[in-house]
Amino acid sequence: MTEAELAVHFIDYFSDWDVYQEVPAGGIVDIVAERKPIRVALEVKKSLNFDVIEQARKNTGYFNYSYVAVPMSKSLQYQNGIQIDICKRLGVGILAHSERTYGEVSRVQEVLAPRLNRQVYKVTLEDWMKRSTAGSQNDRMTAFKYFREEMIKQVRRRPGMDIKQLFDSLPRHYGSLSSFKSCVFNHVKSGVIPGIEFRDGKYYAVKETGG
Repeated sequence: MTEAELAVHFIDYFSDWDVYQEVPAGGIVDIVAERKPIRVALEVKKSLNFDVIEQARKNTGYFNYSYVAVPMSKSLQYQNGIQIDICKRLGVGILAHSERTYGEVSRVQEVLAPRLNRQVYKVTLEDWMKRSTAGSQNDRMTAFKYFREEMIKQVRRRPGMDIKQLFDSLPRHYGSLSSFKSCVFNHVKSGVIPGIEFRDGKYYAVKETGG
């Protein structure tokens, strides 16, 4: 089972929460679940090692609760091992997924409850973060990818948009109109933003030609 496949089980565990994936917060957090005002961070790994514990520790500065999310093991089942002791001291919780089911018991269980972090720096959660795939860098949605998709959609819907119309209709990826203007022009010209052309001071979708 890959980390991306494992992550699906923990996302299901928070099915009645708003779930974001691959969230920038002093690093990249695999999963963030939010039920306002509470935010929970999960770091998904195939084993409970010191690296994932350190990642989860850093998340305590940004989220009310921080977990490591791993497959069930004997040490977790019997709650022994130095990693569990370290998590207790750091206030990091442990969620474990088991392939076996026992009646109606969920496959994901809380092995160790995390400590509540009241004073945290709240990062901005954007809707595009819901479209990433936790544990998979190839399927990670970024702010620029989202901006690019939205620009292509807007130009296809409204051919002939000028730079001010684009600036007003798109997510604020660029801080000013001047930086937006130069960056968009260069990205379109170089093909970084594909399927769009700049003509007579306006942007148009490139017409597809039949083969």
